[in-house]
Amino acid sequence: MFSGKRVATHAGSWYTDNPKRLRSQLEAYFSECSGEDDASAKPARAIVSPHAGYTYCGHTMARSYTALMGFIRSLPADYTPTVLLMGPSHHTYLRNCAITPFAEWETPFGECEVDQEVCAAIHKALGGKAVTQASRGVDEDEHCLEMMLPFLQFAASRAGHERVRIVPMLVGDGMDPRDIGNALVTLDEKIPIIVSSDFCHWGARFGYRHLPSPLNDGEAVWERIERLDRAGADLIAGVDLDGFEKYLKETDNTICGRHSISALLGMVKASKKEVSGKILFYDQSSKCLDTSRDSSVSYCAIAVYI
Repeated sequence: MFSGKRVATHAGSWYTDNPKRLRSQLEAYFSECSGEDDASAKPARAIVSPHAGYTYCGHTMARSYTALMGFIRSLPADYTPTVLLMGPSHHTYLRNCAITPFAEWETPFGECEVDQEVCAAIHKALGGKAVTQASRGVDEDEHCLEMMLPFLQFAASRAGHERVRIVPMLVGDGMDPRDIGNALVTLDEKIPIIVSSDFCHWGARFGYRHLPSPLNDGEAVWERIERLDRAGADLIAGVDLDGFEKYLKETDNTICGRHSISALLGMVKASKKEVSGKILFYDQSSKCLDTSRDSSVSYCAIAVYI
């Protein structure tokens, strides 16, 4: 049962709630992307995008959404795109998949309608207790999918589609990503997929200070963090689910959307297609130098060409 409107709970704090200011900010981020024309970006049906405050990761997000824009632009002009959004649950432990209970999501740019038919199709494909509806409180507390929407609306508009429907789904840690992938592969191939995930949360305040061995005496902490992240991102871009799972087991890298990423890779595995990917951009919230006091969060834009 879907009803009501989810308010934009993080507008005005994590990003501006002023539509004019928000549009100007996104225009600036997208203008940084490589190429003179957004159409020069290779169209990607699936992307991995960070979900921090836009002042931290908007530059990275724009790279992901430029690639997604190319895919949306290729869709029929009279078609209203439905977009699957997957991300982690930051505030409540979740073992299964949880789909939004709301019929609409509000943003500073207007509302996004939830595609209830596609939600129901995923529920059926996953079966039984594998997918539930999130509570309204959990849904509104979570930021990872909300942060995607203004970028999605902006990119879709520039691609010629003023309206989009969404399927917001949180992915927990108790399901085999291959099972989720087997369900998602049944979706219409016109449905783009956004995976919302930051990369390494490094430092004492995150309880994670693992680092690969230094390549030389002069290699900075932040450079070692980047090597750690890029090793995982390379596996994602290489659509290597088995390799990514092994990497996570060996490093326990604090990639918060790891289960959603694995679900995407599980879908690619189930499709049995030759699929490629690419790391589009990498950044960090700060450059760590001191292992005892510094901390950072990493952001990575990845395109998957399904």
